[in-house]
Amino acid sequence: MAGWDLKCGLITKYDLDEEYIWSLFNYVFSDECRKRNTYKFGLIKAILDNVFSGKSKEQGIYYTYEQLFAKFAENYWNLVVKYHLCQMRKDGKSEYSKIEKIFQEATTENPLLSILEFASIEEGKRTSIIKLVVQEC
Repeated sequence: MAGWDLKCGLITKYDLDEEYIWSLFNYVFSDECRKRNTYKFGLIKAILDNVFSGKSKEQGIYYTYEQLFAKFAENYWNLVVKYHLCQMRKDGKSEYSKIEKIFQEATTENPLLSILEFASIEEGKRTSIIKLVVQEC
């Protein structure tokens, strides 16, 4: 089953040396990975932001995709909506990333959102934005 289609992912190797960790980062930021580097940094930051908020389970620490992507969306909200930082380089393929399009649509529907912190957005709307981010990004 493809990684993007998994319902959960297990960490099976706990004793990691520095060389192995660097090899993972080198792979993630290589051309072998399909997503742009901005998404890769965003995902790693979201994981690090959630390090201490996982739930302890029999198999270890558990994080939901929604939990990770809520932080991913919040981080990008600050970059895109609050600070107006473009997430795509001009390459002729697309002017805006998927996450920028999701946020543009949300702020076009309700312009008031553009001045709010992500956590201040009404819970139902915030949840629907996160759901779109999970599906599209």
